Amino acid sequence: MIQKLLNEQKTNQKDGIYAWMQIEAAYQSNKIEGNTLTLHETDMVVNKGITIAGKGLREHLEAINHKEAIDFIKDIA
Repeated sequence: MIQKLLNEQKTNQKDGIYAWMQIEAAYQSNKIEGNTLTLHETDMVVNKGITIAGKGLREHLEAINHKEAIDFIKDIA
């Protein structure tokens, strides 16, 4: 399972378990902190670089930074 996740991350697969876990983790973690992006909006911000109307820059950056932080931790581990 770990090898599958690493392969998905290495090949930048957008529809695998790794990508789903990244978006789900970013959404849930940021939601706890009061971020109002929906799961779908989080996916659009992180994976497509889309700006969501009516949402603040902070909310966008929280989603992007969460994914980047997890990738960084994985890379140095």
